[in-house]
Order: sequence, then C-alpha cells, then structure tokens
Amino acid sequence: MSAAEIQFADRCRTVLADYKKTLDDEPFYLEEIQAERRSALAEARRKRQATDSLRERQLRDFREEVRREEQRQLDEMFVIRRGLSRAR
Repeated sequence: MSAAEIQFADRCRTVLADYKKTLDDEPFYLEEIQAERRSALAEARRKRQATDSLRERQLRDFREEVRREEQRQLDEMFVIRRGLSRAR
C-alpha cells in the first residue's frame, strides 16, 4: 500500500467518523427542535384562549349593556304613557 493510499484511507475514516457523529447527534437536535415547536404551539394556544375569553367577556358585557339600555327605554316609555293616560 502506497503512502497516498494510506493517506486516502485515513482521510476516508476521518470523514466517515465525522459523518457518523453528525448522524448520531441529529436525533437529539431534531428532538430539541420538536420540543421548542411544541412549547411555541402551547404558548400560542394559551394566548388564543386568553384572547377568546376576553372577547367573550366583552361581548357578554356589551349585550348586557344593550339589554339594560333597552329596559331603560321601555321603562321610560311606560312612565310617559302612564303620565299621558293620567293627564286625560
């Protein structure tokens, strides 16, 4: 075996060892990315739920205010009618 062949074989072993290390480390890297994405998804879900809850509460408050305003108008109309009927 010539010196060039020995150097080539040694370089091949080095490249293969580096490649194997990269492949061995890849599952851990992918698991880390997956965990980060799960965490980001959970955070986005929490924010959406908080926003939905706030929106529902605001809608409920708005509807309640509308209902109260309608009742005030009905009460006012009743008082006006009652006053008119007594005035006759």
